[in-house]
Amino acid sequence: MRSVRLFALALAASVLGAGVAFAAGQEASTEDTAATAAATTMGDTEIVLIGGVYTWPKSWLEAPTAAALNITSFNEAPMLAQMVDAGELPALAGRLAGVPLGLGGGGEWRAGAGGLPDDPLVFEPYEEVGTYGGTLRVARLSPGDWGDMHRGHKVFPYRADPSTSEAIPMLFKDFNASADGSQWTFHLRPGVKWSDGMPFTTADIMFAYEYIFKDSEIPHGTRNRFTIAGELAGFEAVDDYTLRVSFAGPVSKLITMQMLNWTRIKQGDLFVPAHYMKDFSLRTNDNAEALAKEHGYENWIGHFMARRDMSPKQPFVMPELSAWTLDSRDATGIYMVRNPYFWAVDTVGNQLPYIDRIEARYFSDKQVAILSMMQGKIDIGGRMMNPDEFPLYVQNQEEGDYRVLQWQDTKMTRVGYQFNLMHPEPVKRQVFSDIRFRRAVSVAIDRNAVNEFAFQGLATPTQMTIDPGASFADPAWAQKYAEYDPDKANAWLDEVGLKDSDGDGTREGPDGKPFVIDLLISSESVLGTMGFTVSEIVAENWRDVGLQVNLRQISQELFEARSLAGELDVAVFPSDSDLETRVTFRVMFDNERYHGYAIPWEQWIRHQEWERGGRQGPEPPAGERPPDDVVQLVENWWDWVGSTDEDTYQQLGVEVWEFLSEYLGMIGTVGKAVRPILINNRIRNVPETLPFSFETYLWVPTTPSQWFIRE
Repeated sequence: MRSVRLFALALAASVLGAGVAFAAGQEASTEDTAATAAATTMGDTEIVLIGGVYTWPKSWLEAPTAAALNITSFNEAPMLAQMVDAGELPALAGRLAGVPLGLGGGGEWRAGAGGLPDDPLVFEPYEEVGTYGGTLRVARLSPGDWGDMHRGHKVFPYRADPSTSEAIPMLFKDFNASADGSQWTFHLRPGVKWSDGMPFTTADIMFAYEYIFKDSEIPHGTRNRFTIAGELAGFEAVDDYTLRVSFAGPVSKLITMQMLNWTRIKQGDLFVPAHYMKDFSLRTNDNAEALAKEHGYENWIGHFMARRDMSPKQPFVMPELSAWTLDSRDATGIYMVRNPYFWAVDTVGNQLPYIDRIEARYFSDKQVAILSMMQGKIDIGGRMMNPDEFPLYVQNQEEGDYRVLQWQDTKMTRVGYQFNLMHPEPVKRQVFSDIRFRRAVSVAIDRNAVNEFAFQGLATPTQMTIDPGASFADPAWAQKYAEYDPDKANAWLDEVGLKDSDGDGTREGPDGKPFVIDLLISSESVLGTMGFTVSEIVAENWRDVGLQVNLRQISQELFEARSLAGELDVAVFPSDSDLETRVTFRVMFDNERYHGYAIPWEQWIRHQEWERGGRQGPEPPAGERPPDDVVQLVENWWDWVGSTDEDTYQQLGVEVWEFLSEYLGMIGTVGKAVRPILINNRIRNVPETLPFSFETYLWVPTTPSQWFIRE
């Protein structure tokens, strides 16, 4: 089918100009649809991203369907064929059809549309047509840890290519927009079903709109993406597979990119299984309160929120659209099983996924999990792998029967430092708020040493800023206060009033008392041991300019508690979304669980957003108004996000990011790091090189449903 380059949507005076046009897709066909036939090769395409060039099958950009490839017969996994033979599951043709299925009278299955399938999406296998069966073994650090595959198996209306500049049809077939960009029409893919066999239709989106988006008692961040000038867009189900979204005005360039190509637009956010969720809302079931208490919840809202929660902690087995669905969980891990209604096939008509099950085991220690990967007991490793251990992984790959891939982190800052500008201690607040202090600790960091010792020289020393590939980026931003200059750092620290008055080699605060920076690292952070390794270098750099630094590792629970209480001296975390198509305000604000950065300001900003958004959802804390320059930044940010013409977008983009480059809200170290990826040799069809970050949703660009196991 087709994909759309998001940057092209806003080059006219209006963000959408004369409307949205898809690039014409190239069709390919195969005459051999036998299950054992070789995969149809439709060619590869090179995708360029800052720091790397990635090769993807061209068909993954074009999202072809079975009809386009002349696929007329379909095959299924043996485990599903056995269920069909036992009368536990409808036949494959019925499962791929776009009509509801269920047990009819006499215990026999019924299927509509003559049992003929709709036109399923086709994923071309990366290497070859796979074989069915087996269990993918992954690691998690706790019940709440997202691990390596909880994100990786998710599906969306549109997914992104590795550059995140293409919105590729997935659950949705296509869309179009009015000339001024205020009205959008989306066409859902007929035949898509939930894992319980019920069809996925506009009713599932309208339920989320009516009973989540519009319900002031239900917290929901995604509604902001559909709010223009304080007014929530209107949603209309034209029919079962056509959705019309009408905004109060033209949609901005940035919101366009994020609305189509953002990972929050997924189950639990934009859509939910309405037939399942209706039992848990008091708006649609008078017994919802009693049902909530029956399941141990204080009220229906808590129960309703838990039922739509797609995080690892959610305890319920619910209908899903992904290739694998939750089967069970216990004290040892989370277990998923193939979705018998998954709506995609390979190039010879085999229903995906190839792999039967996913077993996500808990490990109490990250290094134990990594050792299990190196011993061949865990099949994939990405999030946990340490760049400084690259040589160790390579050295042991033959013995462990795995391969080491070099993928690319998209983040501009793999480990960043945010000083608490609203620290409860007056002296620390005074010092941390002084821009000279933040500049001093920035130029005191030897980023080349960080790169060499913590990343094997496979990253780029840089300051935290927008990705250099952004349309308005200034290359100078990446080098602002990023040079290693201890003399300049010492001079600035003296000016701030941090002086070694007693000659013991460490500086006292402006009050004459010892000035100690507590540098706390979360033991379960996505940074892992890499965060501690980098911080050891950074702490030593700061000690070299006379600062006393107390570096230690604490539990994730304690880290979050200290952060939420506003008690951290400095939060240590990677930058958030800094690609132009993914950027969020978390570069400075909006994630107090991890950033701990001026929390009262964050609260004030969220309260302002709540007011601008029509006061939807529970009222957040009022917080404290930031200084005028930060207020101006916030207003410029909102105007930038809402800009509908290219000139304003470019001008405000420069103003926002120029300010941030001077302000040093987050102090960067290195970015664009090569990430070590471990893949057991029995796992096939995994691309050789890709970006790997939250911006691309980790494993999603690899199309895990077409992975297979070769024993």
